[in-house]
Parts: sequence; structure tokens; C-alpha cells
Amino acid sequence: MEEERPTVSVCMLMNFIPPPFGGALYELKINQAGEVMEGETCEPLEPVQWFFDPKKSSEFPAPVPNYIILNGVRYGSPSKLYLLPIPGPDRDMVPDEDRHHLYTFDTETKSLEQIEGPRAFKRSSLLISAYGKLYNLTDPASFPFMTNPSFECYNPKKGIWEPLNPFPKYGEITGLSDMDVTGYAVCYGCILISMYGLGPSEFVLFHIASETWHPVYIPTVDDDMTGTEPYPSFMGRAVVVNDVIYAASPLSGVIISFSLGMDSDPSGRILFSVKNLFKFPRLMSFIERDNAITESLVHLGELRFCLLQTFKSWDFQPLRITTLEIVNDCSGERRIKTLCSVVRDVNVQISGGFELGYCFTSSFNDLEPEEDNKCQAAMVQLM
Repeated sequence: MEEERPTVSVCMLMNFIPPPFGGALYELKINQAGEVMEGETCEPLEPVQWFFDPKKSSEFPAPVPNYIILNGVRYGSPSKLYLLPIPGPDRDMVPDEDRHHLYTFDTETKSLEQIEGPRAFKRSSLLISAYGKLYNLTDPASFPFMTNPSFECYNPKKGIWEPLNPFPKYGEITGLSDMDVTGYAVCYGCILISMYGLGPSEFVLFHIASETWHPVYIPTVDDDMTGTEPYPSFMGRAVVVNDVIYAASPLSGVIISFSLGMDSDPSGRILFSVKNLFKFPRLMSFIERDNAITESLVHLGELRFCLLQTFKSWDFQPLRITTLEIVNDCSGERRIKTLCSVVRDVNVQISGGFELGYCFTSSFNDLEPEEDNKCQAAMVQLM
């Protein structure tokens, strides 16, 4: 008898832009059948928590500048959300050095606290949680408006941020970098970083134990693209299930999957590469719209996911919610089985629209496969 699945809550951090800026947490309930509860209601989706309300005084323990967006990630507990205010890559203003605070919000108790922020305020950066550690990585799009250290790790015992080896993709082109960090995956003792810009996608990998950066080979269309076009970059935090990485593609409504290959050369050096790259058929998309689209893929347990999609609109902005399951058809080929797809409106009359930020479900911890012995031994030789 199949075990009954519990109802899960999907939490969505939304940033309202342009001014007046605001940040809020929204919540959806998804039942055991994968159906969005109250999905057919005509009422707009309401926030469960404002983090700084443009209509009234800030709820933050310290002043927050009115030009920021909130970068978020879970760390330490499935319900503990860490929030970092940043100006964003398209804002050239010089930040106030006194305002690089970090906040924690508990989705269960609704408590909001301020803790020590990164040592350097970054115009655009990414919070990453991996194997019990919290990282802050400067986006290459911040170049040359960059402060050191550009890559830091939080030490909760000491309550301080410690510098790490810098990201290898800073300042490779004169002027602003043409590459943005779009997403990341945590697996095998590593953090895989996805970048996308004017040229081909790039992946780089940070090995946590050795604190070293490594290139990742990506097959071209002539090699092993398996129908993925144009490049296998991905958005947000990828989901790792049974050694397969699932993620939302920059192409609206497209989910990709791949594996991280680890081989060695004659000298014993580990070589990382993308393997078994696959693009699932496109789901319902807002691609016909001219306005900017943001998406996020959330893990619902096993091979079930929730794809969130939105595009900027007026007064009420639509949020498409699609729950799905990866299954095998009669021929053994993987495909997407749509469980439910609904559209809910979000009231944006206070602003010009919103973008999806960090999305997650507090019902599950993020899966982070451990490093195998072969990779550990090879990395020890490099240290």
C-alpha cells in the first residue's frame, strides 16, 4: 500500500520592484494529490509576512534602504530563512557601509532577528547553503564595483564571516562582466555554479573540503546535448534526486536534468563534466508575453516538483503554479506528468510588479548527496 503523502506548504519570497520596493513571503498549500488547495479561488494571493512594507514603517530591526531587494536561503533549519538586502546588479549606487545586515526569519514562529552580515556589502550576490555552511558569493555582474572579500563563509560558532578563495570569473573582460550567476546545485561535497550571459553557458565548481575552484566541461550541440538548446544553464537552487540534478531552464516552461560526471586524468586529477543532459518538453509558458519572466522549481519530495512562473503585469500580476511528477512512459522514456496547473493573481498596485525570489517548502530538507571516496582521495592530493 502506497504511503499517504502529507500536505505541503510552498513558501515564495517575492521582491516588489520598481519603487516603492517591498519584500514579502507568500504561501501555497498543496495536497497529497498534487493539487493546489484553493487554487480555483478568484481572490488574489495575500502575503503571510511583509518584511518591509512600502505603505508603512519598516518591520526590520534596523533601517533598510529603499532601493534594495531581498536575497534569501534556508540555513540551519527547514523553517529558518536567512535574508540579505542587496541593491541588485542593475543599480550603480554606492551602498551605505553601515547597512550590510543579515536577517533571520522563522516561518513557524514568525520571529525576525538581525545577525552579523557579510564583511563586505556586495551590490549583487548570492546566498548559498551547503552541508551545514552558509556562503555569500559576489555576482560577476558586479565587476568592477566589487568589494573584498568577494566570497565568504559564515562561522555560526564565532558569529563572523570568513574569506574564501575568490570566484575565478571576475574581471575577465574589460568593464562589466557579461556573465551572471543564475543558479547553483549542491552535491558530492561541491557547489556547482551556473552562469549565463552573452555567450555560451559556463559552469564552475567549488570543492568545499579543499576550498578550490574547478572548471566543468559542458558538451556542445555536436556532443551530447540530447536536444537541449541553446545551453544548459539553470535558474535558482537545483534539486538533486538519486544523483540526477533537476532545474528550471532560462527558457520559460522548460525543465532540464543532468548528472555531474567525475573522471580522472593519468595524473589522478579529477575532471568534472556535465553528463546525460536532457530537456523535458516545454510546459505551459508565459513566453508569448513581452514582459520579464521569472520562474522557480521547488521540490515536493520524491520526483514531484512545483514550477512557479510569473510575468510583470498591471494591478494584478499572474502567478502560474504547476505541480508535476517525473515518470517513465511505456517505452521507458522519462516524461512530465502534470498533476495540477492553476493561475493565481497577486496584488501589485503598490508597485510595478514583483519577481520571484527564493522559493522552498519547509516540509523537506534540501537533498545534498555526499562526496564519494574516489573524489575525496583525489582532492586530498591537491590540498
